[in-house]
Amino acid sequence: MSRDPCARCNHPIASNDRFCPGCGQATTAEQLAHSCPSCTKPVGEGQFCNHCGAKLRVGNATAAIGFQWKWAVLSVPIAIGTMLLFVVFGGIVCAVTGADPQNPAFGLLVLVLGLFTAGLLAGFISPSRTVLEPGVGIAVTLIVMNLLLGDISGAVSGWLIPFAIGALGAAVGEYLQRLRTT
Repeated sequence: MSRDPCARCNHPIASNDRFCPGCGQATTAEQLAHSCPSCTKPVGEGQFCNHCGAKLRVGNATAAIGFQWKWAVLSVPIAIGTMLLFVVFGGIVCAVTGADPQNPAFGLLVLVLGLFTAGLLAGFISPSRTVLEPGVGIAVTLIVMNLLLGDISGAVSGWLIPFAIGALGAAVGEYLQRLRTT
């Protein structure tokens, strides 16, 4: 009772095998759920389909798994680090140009550029194809920050626009990621 051969070594795999008897590669449904865009048969993590020979996208194994909380959580330090870099850069620009760092327009510009860049970075490095993860990470960061500062109204409503800016940045990051892998 065989099914498709192992994606790594082409050894026949019985339908009840959890691991390939030839090389030890896991054969769980999660490992085999990724399919070739040409022939739609399950494929492993190689660069070419072992059934039809079609070229697979780099990162094909995680291209269609959807939202993952771990990438939303990893977006939090990316958002914080990027925002800190933009604040420092904004301070340097103010010192060099003599601009007023208390100007609300300047602060808003630093915030928008920082959130967009944080989303872009998280979208670019995230292996999955969803723009929600960086947006959720940024929203969680801002909600927690507002709660720590004692701003309940900001925690309730102050996350929507930054979420949208971060998600837009993530969409651009994922677009750039696709351009790089094709």
